Amino acid sequence: MGDDRRAFLKTAGAAASIAAVAGVTAQASAAALPGPGADRALWISWYDLPEEGRADYLAWLHATHIPGLLERPGYLWAAHYATVERGTMRKLSCSVILLNL
Repeated sequence: MGDDRRAFLKTAGAAASIAAVAGVTAQASAAALPGPGADRALWISWYDLPEEGRADYLAWLHATHIPGLLERPGYLWAAHYATVERGTMRKLSCSVILLNL
């Protein structure tokens, strides 16, 4: 992995985690907050999608997968982020899910 990509992933990953927690904290209702002794966790997945099939995958992710996750008990929030392709950096995707354990 190149130094530029490694530095980007460190920065972007931290920023996505902070944004996810801040967004959830601001939007969560009192009913969605965990009770005493409950824990929260972030599940963050970085992945590289090939150009072929990317649009179909993202359509499924946004229309089916993420809404389906949010219907399950314990899933408080979910989102998809995509990096902007610059220079030699490829476009990467990131899924962020906040779980109430």
